[in-house]
Amino acid sequence: MDKIQEKEKIEFLNFISEVISKPEMYLIKRRIDYLNTFIDGYLFGRKYSFSLNLNLKIENWLFNKYSASLNNSLISSRGLLIRVFGNDEKGFKAFSDFLEIGLDQNNNDNLEDSIAEDKHNYQNIIRNYGVRNQDKLSYESKKYIENIRNQYEISKSLEARCEILLSIIETIVGDFNEIKVLICCSEYYMQIHFTFLRNNIWFHDEDFIGKEEMKFKMIVLHSYVQLIFACEKEMSLVTLHKEKEKNLIIDCEEMNDDFAVNNYSSHFVSFQDVYSNWRKDN
Repeated sequence: MDKIQEKEKIEFLNFISEVISKPEMYLIKRRIDYLNTFIDGYLFGRKYSFSLNLNLKIENWLFNKYSASLNNSLISSRGLLIRVFGNDEKGFKAFSDFLEIGLDQNNNDNLEDSIAEDKHNYQNIIRNYGVRNQDKLSYESKKYIENIRNQYEISKSLEARCEILLSIIETIVGDFNEIKVLICCSEYYMQIHFTFLRNNIWFHDEDFIGKEEMKFKMIVLHSYVQLIFACEKEMSLVTLHKEKEKNLIIDCEEMNDDFAVNNYSSHFVSFQDVYSNWRKDN
């Protein structure tokens, strides 16, 4: 990025930070969907020379920090941000955090494929080996996914496939004595969190999900979860609980997901609200 582009980027960030700090001056209401529309209009009219790749960078940030991802392209990653945090104050705070922290975590203007596209590719491997750019995968990666695929083909029941899901998590965190998993999943987006007991100490996924060496396995984990849970438009809330030498406990329920593709309602329970309540109970 040359000096002119860098200057333009700083100008843009400073202006959007001002909009976030004083939304009443620029927006109809203090809502993230209105902020998104404002940013799109501003960028279209301003015609900066730099390429911001805002949606892809938000998608990467949400995945690496909050283990949230898109399941298809019907909504943008800024729509996913609304689903994770809500459409009001928490969403504004998250967007501000992204501008301060997440935007500079990947300064490469030529970003790689989106997390959603990577997930789609890995799902194709698990189902039928057909994947675009499969030659880019390392030998170890191919063997890793091939093993998951072989288990997926054999395991038809939900319980068996959830056991495979736990084995994927074990490759990320190592051995555990007890584990609890929270999955919020719909046709459009998903978020996964887990906490596990090892040596009488409880660990949480925040210690693992942001590590670069874990990114591949986390994408595979999201891919696999989407395969077995994201079949309906309704939001599913799934919890798993497994202790060593005991049977896996699976609890599935539907949530009233008011956040449809074209509905940016602020009246829904966000992913982070669900996660916070789950953490209090665990």
